[in-house]
Amino acid sequence: MPTEINLDNTSSKTVEVFTRLYNLDLPAHSELIEDRIAVLKLLNFVRSDDPLDIKKKGIRNNLLQLNDHLNILSKSLESIYVNGQLFFFIHEIYISEWEKLSRNNEYFPALFQKMHNQSTEFFNTINLTRYQVNLINTFILSINYEEVMSKCDPLFIEQCKYEFSRIEKISAFLKRSEPNLFESCQSVQNFINHLDHIITVINKNNSRITSSGQTVKNLKTAVNKIRAVHMKFLNSQDTTHQKLYILNDNFENVNGVDNKTIFKSKLVGKSGCQGFETRFSTLPIINGGVYNPRHPQFLRNIRINIGRFIDSFTFEWSDNVSFKYGGNSGILNDLNLDEGELITWAKIYLCYENVPCGLEFRTNKWKTSGILGNKESSYYQSVLEAPNGYVITGLYGGFEKHICGIGIIYSKI
Repeated sequence: MPTEINLDNTSSKTVEVFTRLYNLDLPAHSELIEDRIAVLKLLNFVRSDDPLDIKKKGIRNNLLQLNDHLNILSKSLESIYVNGQLFFFIHEIYISEWEKLSRNNEYFPALFQKMHNQSTEFFNTINLTRYQVNLINTFILSINYEEVMSKCDPLFIEQCKYEFSRIEKISAFLKRSEPNLFESCQSVQNFINHLDHIITVINKNNSRITSSGQTVKNLKTAVNKIRAVHMKFLNSQDTTHQKLYILNDNFENVNGVDNKTIFKSKLVGKSGCQGFETRFSTLPIINGGVYNPRHPQFLRNIRINIGRFIDSFTFEWSDNVSFKYGGNSGILNDLNLDEGELITWAKIYLCYENVPCGLEFRTNKWKTSGILGNKESSYYQSVLEAPNGYVITGLYGGFEKHICGIGIIYSKI
């Protein structure tokens, strides 16, 4: 008699998993980056050239080990960001495909295996981060406040107190993170277990898979939930971004069609270069200067050349008009945009001489460019997004042989 598996239950479990993930906040690298420098600063304040000062040497060794642990944790938090994006993005695609196949009671075994592989990779990343969080929390407890203060240079005692308070903030952040990491591990592991069961049954020669309209309904719900949790995940990974908005006193009247106050963010990067400004839609002029609203042009591609720095931007519109700003070096990256798709978020990485060397764009259709460029060499990051009730309508900045600075243009919705 054939082994039968009904996917109604599995599809229902899929909805439960992503609903649970929606209610959890995974720790973000941005929450750690500002305070982790405190460990190195504290090291400078407890310096000693006396080889006989065993206690001070012990404190310094503990701080050095803590710094090493935080370096490892930083990489793990970045991996959560990268693997998390892949996890949600790929599952939206695969579960959408699963939903289409289930309408005809058809199944593609490799689909479940791919979901299993991506889920396992994300689980391993979360689980490793959880282990490191617990390890560091235990280690911080071994660093005694009174001992550190007693060995701090008397000229810098207030600075020592401040830097130690930042280490305590790191500890508080890790304690908040552990329950979410634990429950996220459990949720993803449960999903992996369900996929294991499906794959095992499918691989049997004598097996039969059945589903109903409920399976299709569940999978539609799952896709919507994945989209929601993906966007929430992206937003929660950038909790320390600065609001960089300033009012631009210019008013624009575009061909008599619209009157809007235009705002610009502060420029991220170096000022004083040749300027550029681009809008995400153009208003074509036809029939002697009359604007035809039925045929607006839209930005269909941003071509980003990146090497050591962001070398150039090329903006291409749907009417084949394009403008390039910057030099001719770097590796080519394309961000293709659909009609109605807008940039809603940008992160800029600054490197040597306050010049942008990396970036990431996100859109209103859950698309991301990924982190492009030399983020490893960056010393500062800025997030640009419009305030509530406003929408990004363009980019501005400066350029020479490479892009010197980047900002956003925005207006009321």
